[in-house]
Parts: sequence; structure tokens; C-alpha cells
Amino acid sequence: MIHSRFPILLESLEQRIQLSAAAMPSYPTIPISAAEQVLIQNFLANTSSKVDAVVPLRAPSNVIATASAIGITLTWSDSNTNETAINIYRSDDNSQFTILTSLIPGTTSYQDTNLKANTTYYYKIAAATANAEARSVSIAGTTDTPSFTPTPTTIPAPTSIPTPTPAPTPTTTSPITISTSQLTSFTQLNIAGTSSDDSILVTQSGSVITITANGQTYTQSGDFGDIVIHGLDGNDSITVSPTVTDATLIYGGNGNDTINALGLGKMTIVTIGNGTNTVTGNGINTSYWVNPNDIVHASAFEIAQLNVNRVGNFYQPFSTDPTNAQYIPRTLAGQDLPDPTDSGTTTRLTSSSFWGTGPAMSDINQGLLSDCYFEAPLASLAFSNPGQLENMGVDLGDGTYAVRFIRNGVSIFVRVDGDLPAGGPFTDGLVNNFPGASGNQWGSIFEKAYAFFRSGQNTYASLNVGFTDAALTDLGVASVCIAASSDSNVILADITSALAANKPVVVSTSTAISGGAPLIAFHAYTIVGAFLDSTGMLNIQLRNPWGIDGFNVDSNPNDGLITIAYSDFAANCVVMTYAM
Repeated sequence: MIHSRFPILLESLEQRIQLSAAAMPSYPTIPISAAEQVLIQNFLANTSSKVDAVVPLRAPSNVIATASAIGITLTWSDSNTNETAINIYRSDDNSQFTILTSLIPGTTSYQDTNLKANTTYYYKIAAATANAEARSVSIAGTTDTPSFTPTPTTIPAPTSIPTPTPAPTPTTTSPITISTSQLTSFTQLNIAGTSSDDSILVTQSGSVITITANGQTYTQSGDFGDIVIHGLDGNDSITVSPTVTDATLIYGGNGNDTINALGLGKMTIVTIGNGTNTVTGNGINTSYWVNPNDIVHASAFEIAQLNVNRVGNFYQPFSTDPTNAQYIPRTLAGQDLPDPTDSGTTTRLTSSSFWGTGPAMSDINQGLLSDCYFEAPLASLAFSNPGQLENMGVDLGDGTYAVRFIRNGVSIFVRVDGDLPAGGPFTDGLVNNFPGASGNQWGSIFEKAYAFFRSGQNTYASLNVGFTDAALTDLGVASVCIAASSDSNVILADITSALAANKPVVVSTSTAISGGAPLIAFHAYTIVGAFLDSTGMLNIQLRNPWGIDGFNVDSNPNDGLITIAYSDFAANCVVMTYAM
């Protein structure tokens, strides 16, 4: 185990490599400047073969357990600067403690909600690095009686879906608007309410969608990729029945709305803006993007998965003055928001969905930016845990998007519009990350949001060069780094156990590639598998965030997937990073 992080220093190196015309005719050749060579040499001299200085860990102190309406709230003090995670341990007998969860470094509070009523639990808080841990003394907390049950609707376990609330008698008989949109990879069904108080109920039987709205019934037949419902103005009641299996996005709009998203497909609720809303999810995979004062009936499972995003104010990259033209407002009205200052000419992908039918690894295709340290973890999340990834970003329904990052334990929401740098050699003329065949543009939007969030420089250029573990931390994913040259049994066990637990795994390559291995130097790859061949030798399966292999070594050089022997992996890769 090692502490030091190997950076993806200069991906201009990758672009310098002469790729075959068949593999990648559009990548330019970019020379390395003298200044860049000095940077590389200085970095390698000072960091690449060293580990961080060992600083003793201190156990978190002032640990307090407080019973609340939703369980037990833990708070503590933490003065460490070198920890990689905060581990929460729990016991019901103050003897046998098991790990409950791992939090990002610097976190100083946690709510434990999956508890029995009138029961005493014991906790220890631990500051941890890759190979050390310092635990606090145990602290006891007793839950209140009775245990928390949301009202008015009982939240189901992930295997149980609640009965939908019947649609109330509408206060208007005005007809709603129904239309379809043809996106890159599927047809979208759109339902729009009126400016009055609407009552909308959506059910599904096979390919038939039935909408009962304001006393009228409508049917739509077709193979829809998703359903989009806009309540618009008024105090609306919108219910998506458990019979609905299509992914559904519900936008409350203005007013005090009641939303029941009970469908079996992926449910997304957006109520950011005016009003106080009451929202209920399906208890399984609902993603909530709500106001701080909204009443949210989410299951303990959804809360633990960070599905509930309470958005106060958006991140302000340019000005905190609401009267400034570059201020990012909470009102969702399709504003033309400021772009990174080096965007140049821009374009919008008007027929592309944000998530589509779900994020996929093939949605990540790195453009001309040197940000593989960010792209590879995104692709790994899409591969290993797409549900977790979908809770980090949302289409706000007005041509703008929100992406959640986490810093010092605090969720920070970056809102951007769909303007993307144009005039490049890739799909749709894009310069940077570009969609795959599905047309899903979430990768491009995440990259744009990160250009604002990462360092506050508000430029795409500021994304060049970085660490894979730092990118994961910014995404709210605590990680562990180990040497890629570790024993093959350790590498196999770590990869297989991480992927089996739906955790992202990435690897960074060395300054130079030896032995003819089909790898790019100074690059990051997504690890998608590991297996023993018929001779018992370990093989590692990787995906290049370029979206192509970079070499003609297998039957499909344009899918980005390669398989290398452990010997090549250990000789040419430096650090493997995976989620804790």
C-alpha cells in the first residue's frame, strides 16, 4: 500500500504519439515544449518514487451521539490533514464493532437512520489512511420511540412499491399538452400541465401510457425511452403509478406541488425554485433535486445512497451579487448561463439526452483536454455503479443542468447550460468530451461543470493535469491507492472485490511504456475486469477514455477496450485507485 499519488501530468504526451490512421486519424501531433519537459523532470525527481511523509493519525474527538426524529446524529471533531477517509463503526453490545460506512476526509457529522426504535447503539469514529486507522472511544446513543415513519405516505423497502395516492378532483378542466421528441437514441414522451392547479395521473400497461389529467383521459402507445412531465404553474398534484416502468422525470414548476413518483423505472423529481413541495419517491431509485424546505419522503435506502439533493443556492463562479449578469440563479427559466472563459464558439446538442436510458461507459470519449484523470473515473462509475452516478447530476428541464460535487463534506451544486466548445474534430464538431452512439451528453456537462468547480479558474484549460483519487473525492467517492506492481493475488482480489461491490477502479500509467505493451504513457484507464487465463496467468481488462484502443491489438480497435497481462500491468502502471 502506498500513500503517494501518481498524477496524470501531461496528456499532451499522449497526443504526441503517432497513432495509426485506422485507429485515430483525427488526433493531432502536439510537441512537448522545453517548459513542459522541465515540469516533468522536476516532478519525477521530487515525487514519483516517493511516499508522503508519515504523519501520525489522531483519533476523532468530542464525539456526540444525539437521538433525533430520523435516528441518531453523530458529530465529532477531526484535526487530521492526511486521512483518506472517516470510517463509522457501530455495535449493539459495545463489544463487536462493524464498519457502517466510510465518509470523505474532513467529514464531521453523520446521520444513522436504519435503526430500531428504543434501542441503544454504540459508535466509534475512525480517521483512516490506506494502511492505518485511529479510532475514537465508543459513544452510546439510544433511539427514540417510536422509530421514524414518514407521513403521510409510508416509504417502502426497495422491494416494495407504495400504493399511489389517488388523483384529487381537479380545479381546472383545461386540457394538458402531450407531444413526443425524437432524440438520438429513443423517443421521449412529453406531458405539460397548465398554468392552473393540475391533477395528473400516469399509468402504464405494456407499451400503452395512460394519462388522466384534469378530468380527461389520454393514451399514448409506443416504445418510449423516458417520460417527461412538466407541472408548470399552479399547485399541481402529479402521480406516476407503480405500473409505470419507463424512466420518468417530473418537474414541479412554480407553486406548491404534491408529487408521487412511484414508478418502477428510474424516477427523477425536480422542484428547485419557488414554493414548498411535498414529494414521495418509489423507495428504490428516485433521485430528488428539491428546495431546502420541501417535504421529502425518501426511503432510508435512498437517503444512504445520497439520492436526496437539497439545493439552496448554486455555486457562483463569477459573482455572488444576484444583480450581476453572471450570477447563477435558482429560477429555472432556460437562462443563457456564463461559460468557461476559454470556451470560444459553442454549440448545443439539441437532440441529445442527458442520461438517456442510463449512463454507460461508452458515453465518455475524451477530447483534446488532458483530463483523463477525470474522464476515467467517470467512465468507471458509469460501468460499476450507474445508479450512484445518476444521483450526481440532473437535467433541470429548461436547457440547463446541475452537477453535484462534494468538498469538505458539503454538497456543492454547479449549474451550467448546454453550450459546449465547438469547431473540434469530434462528434458534432465538439472539442472536448463527446457523446458515444447513444448521444448521452452527461459526460460533456460534467466536464463543463468541473471546469468551474475544480480550481475556481473557470476555464477548460484548468482541467489539464490531475490525480484520479482527487477527482473521485470531488465526486464524493472516497478511494484507496495501491501500487500497481503489488502482488498479482492482491491486484486480482482488489479488482474483483471492488467491481463486485459496484465500486469504480482506475489505474494510472508510467512515464514510459516498456515491453511493447499497448498502453499510453501518462494516462489513466478504467479497469473493467480481471481474470486468470487457462495457464493461471492474471489478465487485466482496461478501457481507454479516448473511446478507442490507441493501438491495433485486437479485432476492434475502436471500442477503447484492451486486455493486458499482469506483467505488462505491473511494469507500466504506477497506481491503481478504487473506491473504499
